[in-house]
Amino acid sequence: MRPIRWVFAGLAAGLLLFLGVRAISFFPRAFVGFSQRDVGTPSRPHLDTTVFDQEAAGSSDLAKIVPDTGLAGLFGTPSDSLGIAKSKVSAIRLDDRHIPLYSLDLHKGVPLVARVDRICRTLKARGYGVLESTERPKAIYPWAMHVSHGDTVVAVVRARVTAPALDSTYSLHLLLWSRTQGDSLRLLERLPRGAMVALTGASYLDSSVRSRLRKSGLRPALAVALESSLYPVSRQEKERILLHHGSREINDRLLPNDSVRGFVEGVAVVDGDRGAGDPVLVGRFLDRVKDEDWWILDATGTPSSRISDLAQERSMGQLETPRLSGSSVRQALVAAEERAVSEGEAYLALPMDTVGVRELVSYLPSLARRGIVVSPWPVVHRRTKKD
Repeated sequence: MRPIRWVFAGLAAGLLLFLGVRAISFFPRAFVGFSQRDVGTPSRPHLDTTVFDQEAAGSSDLAKIVPDTGLAGLFGTPSDSLGIAKSKVSAIRLDDRHIPLYSLDLHKGVPLVARVDRICRTLKARGYGVLESTERPKAIYPWAMHVSHGDTVVAVVRARVTAPALDSTYSLHLLLWSRTQGDSLRLLERLPRGAMVALTGASYLDSSVRSRLRKSGLRPALAVALESSLYPVSRQEKERILLHHGSREINDRLLPNDSVRGFVEGVAVVDGDRGAGDPVLVGRFLDRVKDEDWWILDATGTPSSRISDLAQERSMGQLETPRLSGSSVRQALVAAEERAVSEGEAYLALPMDTVGVRELVSYLPSLARRGIVVSPWPVVHRRTKKD
């Protein structure tokens, strides 16, 4: 037994020696790192309800907490260039100090994401940094951010779109969707810039589609049909996703080849009856769409559709559901025109066929005369958070 004891004693001594050497080398480096830590880095708390609840705490003397005349001039007054219709300046407490809180009411007609992009570019051009830019579509103020100067947070800005649109800034978010390959590809050059085009998966096998879409300034998406036909399977389109399809079959219908990855921006479900309302099929379908980091658009027009609800549960990007009105393309365009003028923007989905595109092209001058422009659809992430 004595040799075994000597073995264990040797192992214990070796372990103690190893730990001692590691301690001798670790503690000096750790002390140096601790003594040289960056104590000036500002904390960046999340923009949550607690921050805005403190708004009244420092609102009594704004002159002392709004020393930055650059930001006060930028956000403290209305601005057509930034779309600011009304501005309120108050204060919140952050990092044991009071900083200004700018609450903006923006004009309709331009998507909030486009307004935010313009505001951020303006700030960066003036030497400010943008921190913690947060989108919260269900909140009272759907967007908020920290503004920094150097290493210091100097303001918080939040915004909502509530004011009437300025003249000639009305937006029409337009989707044209196709069920066929040949006719739709010949119509691409006739469509207005900024429109979204949802093509079948087979259409992207054409090597010229990518260049034609980019040249025309169109936004690419996949047109997908969830099972709604009572025809036998043998008579249904190859792209249609049926109730019994699993993940492999769904993938085969979404990605005809690898070139679609990184090029197509989203998926528009433009057909569905039983399929769009079936939570099992929709769940499998959305899981595959989320894997590709695509947004989803429910353009089925089916009241029982589960697409938007399940996409929200998965925190997926979505586009606003278009309103289909009128029994003809012309009637739908007239209704969208009036809605754009009254509400600042309108959403419309049209079939991409020869007759529909001809009606659209002939109606574009009427839209232009009223200051309505075709604009890309803003992507939102719906949540239930409010402040």
